[in-house]
Amino acid sequence: RLRTMLQGDISNSEYHSMPELGRSTAFDLINTCPKLVKHNRQTIQTDAPHFVIGGAFHTATLEPHKLDSEYGCKPIEIDGQSPRTKHYKESFELLEKSEPQKRWLTPTDWDKVIEMSEEAKEHPFLQSYMSEPDKIIEGTGFFDLMGARCKVRPDYYCPSDGTIIDLKSTTDASPKDFKKSVYKYGYAFQAAWYLHGLRLCGEEPKRFLFFVVEKTPPYMTAIYEIASYDVDRQIPMMEKACAKWAKCVETGVWEGYPDDIQILDMSNKIANGKMSISKLAKHFRLSRNTITKYISGLERQIVGRESLYDLNEVTEAIKNGKKNKRKSKR
Repeated sequence: RLRTMLQGDISNSEYHSMPELGRSTAFDLINTCPKLVKHNRQTIQTDAPHFVIGGAFHTATLEPHKLDSEYGCKPIEIDGQSPRTKHYKESFELLEKSEPQKRWLTPTDWDKVIEMSEEAKEHPFLQSYMSEPDKIIEGTGFFDLMGARCKVRPDYYCPSDGTIIDLKSTTDASPKDFKKSVYKYGYAFQAAWYLHGLRLCGEEPKRFLFFVVEKTPPYMTAIYEIASYDVDRQIPMMEKACAKWAKCVETGVWEGYPDDIQILDMSNKIANGKMSISKLAKHFRLSRNTITKYISGLERQIVGRESLYDLNEVTEAIKNGKKNKRKSKR
């Protein structure tokens, strides 16, 4: 087994209760304000159903031997009594007290978790990586950046080839819809946090992959990787979040939104990852005519008088267009 700086003896609940700055909090810091972040950290309910379902799905897929000790399926009835009865509620309360480490799912949610997990585990890609002898599941690392003490906990990490795999459950695993999730939930920022963070931990990660599973039958799966240049763009944002966190911790001041009037720029420079033709031409340093040729056939979004195109789709179209141009010259 290769030597690693990640610790494998820290539970998920211990990790989340640690005071170090994690990826989700860092992302919220640059998208909301410190005061709100501090409030959310103090009040967040980790036993909310979506957290429990997500955690059970991860455990069932990556650490199935721990599933029955960490999670349980609520009985459909107890002594013939339904969940609405006093007897059931009192009996289930005793059951919870007898196994305080367990988090409980409804029978419907339990079945969903198992079915999603089985579909994921049958995928040849995941099977291949789960057979790696040096794999690290839920390993925890710590690093310092811009004066902040930070933490990172990849779902899966393979030191031998530097692959990080993040397990995601979603309503729609199609490329078009998952890109929306990437923008909405800051997955490019997450990829940067894990890659850059692990390097600061002394590891040598090379790629960050999302293994995505839909929440409804037939539980479709997909694997995605965010382009490296999009990930690299997030590192300055990562540093900004760490610097802001360090300042808050040092001063004890957790500021809210600015008190002064803020001017909103509605020019749609980039709207949810989309740009107009003129801005695309400037971005790629190409003429409008050349850009127009490349984006012919791509889906567009009309906002006011502008036609906006997805930046990633345009990048791919230009790449393919240049390849075809080289082939035609041979």
